[in-house]
Amino acid sequence: MFSAAIMPALVWRPALPPLALAIVMLLLAAMVLVQARQLARRFGRRRAAPVVAARCLTVLLLLTAILDPAVPRRSAVGPRRRLLVLVDRSASMKIRDADDTSREARADAVLRMLHDRLDGVAGLAVWSFADRVWKEPPPPADDTASGTDLGGALLTAADEAGAVDALVLLSDGGDEPPEPPRLPRAPLFACVMGADPASWRDTAVESIEGPPTVERRTTVELTAVLRAHGQQAPGFRETLARREVRLWHRRPDGTEALLETRQADLAGGQATMRFPVRCDDEGVHQFRIELDAGAGELSPLNNRRSLRIEARGESLDVLYFSRRLGADLKRLRQALGTDPALAFTALYRTGGERYTVQAPDGADSGALERGLPTAPGALRRYDCLLLGAFPAELWQANEMRAVLDYVSEGGGLVWLGGEEAFEGGGYEASALAPLIPWRLRGGGSTLTREEAPLSIPPASAADPAVAGLAGILEEAHRGGGDGQIVLSAFNLVRELSPAARVLIEVNRPQGRAPVLVAQPYGRGRVYAFASNTSWQWAGGPPAAATFYRRLWQQLARAAAGATEGGRHLQVVWEGNRLRPAGRTSARVQVIGAPDAQLRATLTDTRGQQTLPLTPVPDVPETWRAELSFRTRGENRFRIGAVRDGAPLETYERTLLVAPPEDEGSRLEPQRAALERLAAREGGRAYTEAEAGQMADHLLQTLQTGTRTELASVVSHPYGYALACLATLSAIWFLRRRLNLA
Repeated sequence: MFSAAIMPALVWRPALPPLALAIVMLLLAAMVLVQARQLARRFGRRRAAPVVAARCLTVLLLLTAILDPAVPRRSAVGPRRRLLVLVDRSASMKIRDADDTSREARADAVLRMLHDRLDGVAGLAVWSFADRVWKEPPPPADDTASGTDLGGALLTAADEAGAVDALVLLSDGGDEPPEPPRLPRAPLFACVMGADPASWRDTAVESIEGPPTVERRTTVELTAVLRAHGQQAPGFRETLARREVRLWHRRPDGTEALLETRQADLAGGQATMRFPVRCDDEGVHQFRIELDAGAGELSPLNNRRSLRIEARGESLDVLYFSRRLGADLKRLRQALGTDPALAFTALYRTGGERYTVQAPDGADSGALERGLPTAPGALRRYDCLLLGAFPAELWQANEMRAVLDYVSEGGGLVWLGGEEAFEGGGYEASALAPLIPWRLRGGGSTLTREEAPLSIPPASAADPAVAGLAGILEEAHRGGGDGQIVLSAFNLVRELSPAARVLIEVNRPQGRAPVLVAQPYGRGRVYAFASNTSWQWAGGPPAAATFYRRLWQQLARAAAGATEGGRHLQVVWEGNRLRPAGRTSARVQVIGAPDAQLRATLTDTRGQQTLPLTPVPDVPETWRAELSFRTRGENRFRIGAVRDGAPLETYERTLLVAPPEDEGSRLEPQRAALERLAAREGGRAYTEAEAGQMADHLLQTLQTGTRTELASVVSHPYGYALACLATLSAIWFLRRRLNLA
C-alpha cells in the first residue's frame, strides 16, 4: 500500500460545469466508439486495435486538460526551517549494549534517518557534546572527554544557536538530571539512547550518600548502594557473591589513603553498605567507593563513585525551647546531642515559671534558669533555635520580640509541628506569624492523622537540609511494607508564603502536601516541620532511624547557615549546586543604606554577565540574585552598592564550578529525566525503537506554519506536452501502416 507521501491525492479543477462536462465526455466516447467500429470493418479488430488505443489515449489527454488535476504540495512560509541536533559523544555512549553496536553508532544512524526524512523541510545543524560542545565537525575520535555535561550543552545552545524551529537531543541522559536555567525557545525532542538494563551483565556503584557539611573532628556515616544487572544469567551469578569494595579518602591537603576493604554479596541484585568516616581537618574531604568489575561486564565506567564533604572548624550550639514537653524531645536529644559537632541544650517549663535546663557538661547555662533570654543579643550565642509546639498565648511579649530580632539578625529557627502548633496554637494573631512560612487562616488545629509516605522534590534534593536523604527514601521504598518511611500525622499547609521553598512532601491520595518548608527572614533562616510524629522513625527500621538522625542533624546545620559580607552588605548563599549549567542563589540584604543602588555580576571565561536582582517578598531591603553557571572553573560573583554616585561597599566571592569526579558513570538510560526536560518546551522523549515516530512528529512540527500549494499536472514543465506529442506521433505512425495518411 502506498502512503500519502508516495501517492498524493489529486485535486480536480474542471474547466466546465458538471452537466457540460458530462455531455463532452459522452460525445468523445461516442466518437471513439464509432471510429473503432469503422476501422474494425475495414482492417479487422486485430490490426485496428493499436490505432483505437492511441485515439483513446488522445481523448484521455484532452479530458485531463479539461479537468486540470493538481497535486497538493507543502512549502514553507518564509525562510527554510532550521533544526539543531545535539549528539552525545561522552564515554557512556561508547558502550555496546545492543546488537554489538555502540550507543554512539546507533545515534549516528538516527541522525542519518533524520537527514533523509527531513531534508525537504528543514536544514539540520549538528553539534556534538561531552563535557564541552563541538560545533561541526564532530570531535576527533581520540578525544579523551568522558563526562556528559548535558546541561551545559543545552545552555550553550540557548545562548549561541540563534533561532531554531526544533531541537533534537540524541543522548543517554548522563549522570545527573540536567537542570539548565535556559533552553532554546523551541520544542525539544529527545531520543533516549540505551538498551534495557535487564539485558545487561553489569555491576555498578549506584549511589554514595552523606552530609554535605560537617564540623571537623566529626565521624559521619556514608551509605553506598551497589547494584547488579543480569544476576540470574548462568555463569554470572556465581561471580557476584564476593565482590571487593574499597573506600578511599582524599584529605584537604591532597593526600589519599585506602580506608577500608570489604566484600559485597550482589547475588540478590543489590547490596547496601555503610561506612563510618571521620573528617579531622578543615576543608573539602573526598571519599570514593570502588567496586571490582568482573570479566565480561558491560563497562567499568560505573564501578566507582565519589562524594565531597566540607569540614568546618567550629561546633554549633542548638537551643530547644518549649513550654509544653512533647514526645519529640527525647529523640531529638539523642539525634542532636550525640553528634560531637553539635552542642544541644534543652530548655522547657516544668510548672509555673520554673524551667528545666539540660545542657552539655561544662556549658554555661546559668542564664537559662529563668527562661528564654530576652536581653538584646542574648540569643545570638546559639546558632539554631528549635521551638516546640505550644499555644501562642503562653509566650511573653519580650520573648517574641527577642526571637524576631534573633532571626532578623542572622539566627536560624526551626518550628516543630503538632496539635498546638501554627493555627492550632493561635499563631495567626501573634507577633511570630511572619516567621511561619505559610499563610495562617485560623480556625483551629490543622493536624491530620493519616499515614502518608515522604518524598523530596527533585528541585530541592541538593538543599543542605535534605541533601542525600532522597537515596534513603528510595532504598526504604524499594524494601516496601513496614520498611517505608511514613508520617502518621502532619499539619496541613495550605498557602505558602511568596519566599517559601518546599523541601519535603507527603504523598496523600488527594495529592502532595508540604511538610518541611523553608523561608528567609531578615538575615536569618526559618524552617518549619509540620509534624509531631517524626520521632517514631528513631525507633523504627534502620532506614527510618538513619533518615531521622540525618534529617535533624542536617536541618540544624542548615538553619545555622553562614552569613557573609561587611558593614552594609550581608550575603547568604542558598543551595549548593555548583555544577556546570547548575544554579544557586545569593540573598543580599542592605544594612543602613536604604537608598543604595546595587549591581551584581558573574564573570567566567566567556566574559561578564549582569545578574538581575529581584526583591525578596515581605523582607525589607533584601534582594536575591540567581546565578547560572555557563562554564567550568572559577566563576567570580561580585555585588557593589553605590550611594549618591560614590561606591559604598563591594562583596566578592570566587565560586569553583566543577562536576563530580565520576560524572558520566551512570549507564542506565535516563528516560524520566529527559522526559521532564523535553516537557519544559512542549516536546517529549522517545526510545530508540520510537525514532521513526519521533521523525514523524518532527515533520508535523516543522510543517506547522507552511502553506499548501496546488501544482497543476497539465502545467508541469515538459511532462504533459511530451505525452501529447508522443501520442500524436504514435497515431501518425499507425495510420501510415494502414495507409490512412
